[in-house]
Formats: sequence, C-alpha cells, structure tokens
Amino acid sequence: MNESKVRATFFVLLPVFPLLDFFAPYKVPYLSILVYIAMIGMFWSREFEYYFLLIAYIIVNILSVVFCTILYGLKSEQIYYILVMLTFFILGVGIGVKEKYYINWLYKMVLMYFCINTSIYFFRLIQYGFDFSRVRGGITIYGGNSAHFIYLTMLFLLKKYKEKREQYYLILGICVINSIMFVSKGAMVITFLWIVMDVINFQESKILSRRNIIIGFLAIILIVIVSCFKTNFLSYIISRFAIWRNSYQLSGSIMGERGLIFRDTLMYLKENPNSFFLGVGPTNYKMVNPWSYSNPHNLFLDIFVNTGFLSLLFFSSIVIKTLWNIRYKFYYALCVIYATLEGISLFFVDAESRIVTGYAFMFLIIIYISSWNHCLSGRKSGNL
Repeated sequence: MNESKVRATFFVLLPVFPLLDFFAPYKVPYLSILVYIAMIGMFWSREFEYYFLLIAYIIVNILSVVFCTILYGLKSEQIYYILVMLTFFILGVGIGVKEKYYINWLYKMVLMYFCINTSIYFFRLIQYGFDFSRVRGGITIYGGNSAHFIYLTMLFLLKKYKEKREQYYLILGICVINSIMFVSKGAMVITFLWIVMDVINFQESKILSRRNIIIGFLAIILIVIVSCFKTNFLSYIISRFAIWRNSYQLSGSIMGERGLIFRDTLMYLKENPNSFFLGVGPTNYKMVNPWSYSNPHNLFLDIFVNTGFLSLLFFSSIVIKTLWNIRYKFYYALCVIYATLEGISLFFVDAESRIVTGYAFMFLIIIYISSWNHCLSGRKSGNL
C-alpha cells in the first residue's frame, strides 16, 4: 500500500476516533488529539501559502483565541479549537487539490460517519423506549443537523461526477433517511427542494430512472406501513411542524426561538463593542447567552460572535467566491442556507463531553478549492 493510500485509509477512519474518545473513561480526548496531529503531518503541504482568504481566516481565529485568553485566561477548549481548526484546514486543502483522487475515500468516510451516527441513534431509541423527542435531543456525538450538512456537501461534491450516479443517489437516500430520523424541518425542506431541482433537471440528473422511481415508491409504502404501527412517530413529525407555527406566534419571529437567540446575540454585541472585531472567543458563547447554548444556531452569527467581524468578513468572502466560481450554484446555496438556518457550527469543541470535530469546515474548504480549480481550468480552456 503506497503512502497516498495509507493517508486515505487513515482519513476514512477519522469519524471513529471521536467516538472512541466519547466512551473513554478520561475527560481529555487524547486519541483524537493524537490522530489530528498525525493528520497535520500527513497532509501538510507548502501549497497552503497561496490561499490568502483561508490563511487570513485562520490567523484571525488564532488572534481571537489570544485575545480571549488575555481577557479570560487560558482554557483547554481553546487549545483544542486551534488544533481542530488547523487539522481540518489542512485536510480540506490537501483533499481539495486532489479531489478527484480522494472523492472515493471521502465517500467512504461519509458512509462510515453515517453508520456510526445511525447506530448511536438506534441505541438511544431503544434506551429511551422509542421516545422520539428524547432521542432527537439526546443523541449526539455527531448530531442530526451537523450530519445532514455533511451529507448535503458530499452530495454536492458527487454531483459533478456523472460516472458516480450510484454513489450520488445513495447519499441522496441518506439525506432523506437522516431528515426523517431526526425529524428536522429544515433538513426535510432542503432535501425536498434538492430532489425537486433534480427532477426539473432530470435530463442531466437522471433521477427519474425506473430504478429510482421504484425505490422511491417502495420507500413511501414502507413509511406508510411504519406509520400505521408507530403512529406516535407520525404524530411527532406533524407536531414538529405545528410547533413551528406556535413558536412564531410566541416569539414574533418567523424563525421562532432561533429568532430570539439571533436578536439577543446581536444585542450582546451592540452592548459589548470590545467583542466586535475579535468576538468573545471560540467556544465561549455559552458563557454570554442566557440559555447556555453552545452556539447561536446561525452559521454566520456563530462566526461573528465567537471570532468577530474580521473572521466573518473573510469567511463570507470564501462563501461568496465559491458561489461565484462553482458550477451548481443553486445546490451550493441550499447547503449554505441549511447551515445558516439550522445553526451548523464549523467546529464542535467541548472538553467536558470529549467531542472534537470539524467536518463542516473541512467540506466547505474542499468545495472552495474545488470551485477555484474549476475556475482556473475554465480560464485555461477559454470557457470563462
């Protein structure tokens, strides 16, 4: 096995290590930290110096950590944050520049991720006596919303590879399954819109093949059968959408409680202008909001409050530049909209629960590099 395959095999197993740390008897995620350090060594390249926006974003995040350390003292979570950020930055760039080689390994990693996440889900389902509301809220080494964002971005990466339609449809099926399992309103809506777009563009997507139609029809029959035996699950899905309306009436915001979090966070930044440029510090948001939430449930606001306006400026530039260069703009926009409205965090670092992950950040960088390479190849061929 050559060096590239060793790196790729190690990468496929990446979702396993946080899982092992999660169930380990010690609090510090030693295994994940060692693996991340190894990943830095495996994927490091001098090519990183050419990616100005990414480097600038990393530097501003490190400055934010230094700033909040001076104000509040050093915390272990801050050290983990820098390590996770650097690791998934290097993975994102290293995989992005050789996307065609790593796409199959990335696909295998996502399948590993899905198997682990689904296994935990069913374990909790049995543990909580099929109380779906408790399962949804108490899952989570990876979580339903974060997992769905990873499946969507993997789906996006597979879209341009026409020879990988089977993998594409499998990940699309995983998106449907995940949105139903976790009864995520946003995931259901975004996945539905994705499928609608594929149906509209069926000549390119080939989604209306006989096999896909049969599988979809069988899946609907299965859902109806399950609903007949487990009416509490169907009623729970209906109640989740009903809560949306009730939450709007109570909060006065179309986003419900998340709208309140949004307003409270902006109010905090307004009352604490010293946090405007470098934020309150990564992982410190739970200290400054009355709900003790780990993030404000909004991707861009999460970056703003944690690492400041400069970090938000560079990140927004990365997203906009990707959208400008990428081929399937509407699909990428769906990924970003989902991450924004469902409150996906680029990193999840929690020393107490031993979770150290940054898959969302890695996928966004891979797509950014992929879009940049597409733009360069288009210019060389004279198509752009």
